[in-house]
Amino acid sequence: MNILVDCVQTGSIVLKHVDVDLVVTLRPWTAWRHKLSGYVNHAKYCRKKKIRVYYPQKFDLSGKRDLKMFQKWKPDLLMVFGWQRIIPDEIIKTAKVAVGNHGSWKYLPFGRGHSPINWALIKDKKKFYSHLFYLEPGVDSGDIIDVKKFPINTQDTCDSLYKKNGMMLSSMLQTNWDNIKNRKPGIKQLGVPTYLPKRIPEDGLLTIDMSTKQMYNKVRALAKPYPGAFIENKSKHIIRIWKASPFGLNFNKRKAGEIYQFQDGQILLFTKDSSLLITEWSLEHKGGRNNG
Repeated sequence: MNILVDCVQTGSIVLKHVDVDLVVTLRPWTAWRHKLSGYVNHAKYCRKKKIRVYYPQKFDLSGKRDLKMFQKWKPDLLMVFGWQRIIPDEIIKTAKVAVGNHGSWKYLPFGRGHSPINWALIKDKKKFYSHLFYLEPGVDSGDIIDVKKFPINTQDTCDSLYKKNGMMLSSMLQTNWDNIKNRKPGIKQLGVPTYLPKRIPEDGLLTIDMSTKQMYNKVRALAKPYPGAFIENKSKHIIRIWKASPFGLNFNKRKAGEIYQFQDGQILLFTKDSSLLITEWSLEHKGGRNNG
């Protein structure tokens, strides 16, 4: 019995490349309640492929029913990807082998914890390492089975990086499948662990002290399926930015934060060093959301 625990895009890619008998995932309303960015509903694909689906009692799998489910199936392989919660030790122990995945722009143990893909884009990094490791209690601390490096280009967004990571993870699982099943020893993480801080939607605000490049990086780090970078206009509406690009022009010495709207609806946001062309956006009232 191979069990996949996942509720984001990574799992949807893995499902197409490795054998999975049961998927533990979230119902849409549960993902909404937990404000889960990047949620993917695996149910339709699982029905098509006749893969069992289990919706947990609690997101962190701490419910009594959750433990009983894992104790019943006693997975040969437990794969936990894109879950955003620490798996209880009691559940890990029900599996013969348990594996996880985490990425960073350096080798683990650097950059454990929250939102590594978003942080890599915000910090303008040029490469990303996807790690496959044995799961153990703690945050991304297990022995490394394999690692793949891939480039981050200037057009990448969080969505494209999640796709890249999912493909690299699938490749590592396929390559190491027999070694994982036989619990071949991995490589211990070396060095002092560092942890990335948790991000909240309010962190997406673009401010006048940011350069064009800093704004652009934040926009692509928070593009769909994330909640988007945003600015506030003079009437205190929120302009949610989904797609933008550096424009490289400032005329009449416009001040940072000023906005110019073109006839086609696109927006030019002036920055402290140039300007950002916003090509896809939506307008929201504070406390609600409207399309722009």
